Amino acid sequence: MSMTAWTAKGTGGETRARTKKMGFFDYLTCEAELPALGRPVGVLFQTKSVFRTSAELTITQGGRLIERRFRREECGTREIRPGFTLPDYRRIPLGERDLAFHGDVWFYGEADGKTLEYVARFTNGQLEWIRLHQELPELHRLLLDVGW
Repeated sequence: MSMTAWTAKGTGGETRARTKKMGFFDYLTCEAELPALGRPVGVLFQTKSVFRTSAELTITQGGRLIERRFRREECGTREIRPGFTLPDYRRIPLGERDLAFHGDVWFYGEADGKTLEYVARFTNGQLEWIRLHQELPELHRLLLDVGW
């Protein structure tokens, strides 16, 4: 499965589309104001711009990128069908860590039945701005797409 990230006109006038491939990502919640959405409550975004390890990240209202750290501990087994069990795990919170992130974070998710894509710019750990992905210049979108 893939998702169209952006489209652009080729030199011959043809439409080209970049797609994001499925793979590892991090979860992101946003407490900061988002264009076209306001303060998203209960919206869980995904990003491939940070760790790509299922980390749990938050853009705080104060404009910091925070990682919510935890470890998993085995706490028994559970039977998923007769004769077949799997280990069960519980999450042990380890606190939060300010990432002091410097760069752009491209994140996307669904709200009100629409897929929304944003880019957040952090400079020396502080949020500078959040913009809709499609409103960025084509060159900026191309540079974000490198490595996907």
